Amino acid sequence: MNKLIVLVMLILCSTTAFALSAGIEIQQNLPVGYEPSGIEWLSALNKLALVSDGGTFSTMNIYGTEVTSWNIGGDIEGVSRTANSNTVYIVTEYPMAIREVDATNGQTLHTWSLTGIVPNPPSTNSALEGIAYVPASENSYGIDIVVVGMQGTGALYALALGTTATLLGSMTPYSSGDLSDLFYNSEENLLYILYDSENIMKQVNLDGTVVATMSIPGYDQEGIVVLPACPAGTTTLFIAEDSGRVMTYTGFATTCPATPPTDSDSDGVPDSFDICPGYDDNNDRDNDGTPDGCDTVDDRDEDGDGLTNAQELVYGTNAQIADTDGDALNDGLEIFYRTNPLDSDSDNGGVLDGQEITNGTNPLDASDDIPTDPNKITEYLVNKDATVLVNYADNTMLTIDPYAGYTQINAGLNSNSDRLIVTNGKYVSVYRRNTRIAHTKIATSIPNSNTMSITNAGSYDLIVVQYPLGRKTATVTLKLENDRLSLTNVAIRR
Repeated sequence: MNKLIVLVMLILCSTTAFALSAGIEIQQNLPVGYEPSGIEWLSALNKLALVSDGGTFSTMNIYGTEVTSWNIGGDIEGVSRTANSNTVYIVTEYPMAIREVDATNGQTLHTWSLTGIVPNPPSTNSALEGIAYVPASENSYGIDIVVVGMQGTGALYALALGTTATLLGSMTPYSSGDLSDLFYNSEENLLYILYDSENIMKQVNLDGTVVATMSIPGYDQEGIVVLPACPAGTTTLFIAEDSGRVMTYTGFATTCPATPPTDSDSDGVPDSFDICPGYDDNNDRDNDGTPDGCDTVDDRDEDGDGLTNAQELVYGTNAQIADTDGDALNDGLEIFYRTNPLDSDSDNGGVLDGQEITNGTNPLDASDDIPTDPNKITEYLVNKDATVLVNYADNTMLTIDPYAGYTQINAGLNSNSDRLIVTNGKYVSVYRRNTRIAHTKIATSIPNSNTMSITNAGSYDLIVVQYPLGRKTATVTLKLENDRLSLTNVAIRR
């Protein structure tokens, strides 16, 4: 008992501070209200992985940009790399569980319940905090393991994750009621254990021996990770704080192995971590986690059409042009609709594939093709200056000024929607595109106001214009047939 007390006293008294740069905050691009509860470095993706106790999993670069977040739910309190370069382990405080999550899309691949496997916590809010992956070659069990920490007791539990989780052993390097995170540094073969209420981090061998105790900057520290340091011996330290901050400090010293790890292809990645031996692991043009040297599929979509470059190669389309055949239907949609991305009119019916989709016809059936009239008016707008902005089916946009100098007009379309009809109460005019093709006088002067209605009467359109005439109302009826305007009736009534 006395030896234990002396040991604890020695550990507490040997707490050291280390020289670091001033901290820099990098959390600004994380979602609003983000409360970091764990952090890890994913070498293969060149990204930091973070979790929030609100159930959010995120990745970002070391500068705090290129942030991607997924809401995966749960009171998640720690994150660790796995043997798979593209996935992470995420620990849920309570109910106690571990999830393997794809770090490229946020999808949960596997879940292990730890209920009945790890001892019950002192309380539901002092359960699991922190998780660390330890490769088989670096632990005495000879298999890949994870270590999880119990916040309320400071106990660590070694687990094997197969079809179910298996408890292999446990230890308590330091009894504490506030263990907040774990990180395993493969370069030093040490566990870093964070205790936020004391603002300290302990470096511990895998047998539970405390190697060093260090003061940690900041407050409410919930996550710790360092970038690979060897052979330089100094690196960058990241601290995630429950207050919302993610801090980065340079100048953190580590102890490198006497013999640097072998890097046969000189890509900065030791052979034991190499994804693509013989090639530079850092070259990954399509960001799919597989370096270019071992990547047989180009997953980039350089033209944004929904097809990867590899798929474009198979289909014979241009990976630099979204719509290879120029039919207003991009290459990805061509494959979706089963049209020919190399033929603008797949059914040879006279209408482009993109227009057929817009028309609601079948781009693979020539019998239902409806040629588009370029004079068809799709939209018009009467402006305050009495001009009319007109959009046509061929995407032409024209501004028509039917009565220069007048400020009040009415406008409408004929029954075929290919003629613009306008009136200022004194004249009625008909336009085909920006050419006036018919014009008739219906009053001796311009009235203060007018209304106009247009109805189809079979082979022609009836145009009715009404305007005030003293205390009476004049109603003028015209017929538009074959682009000719004719006055059919004038009625004046009280």
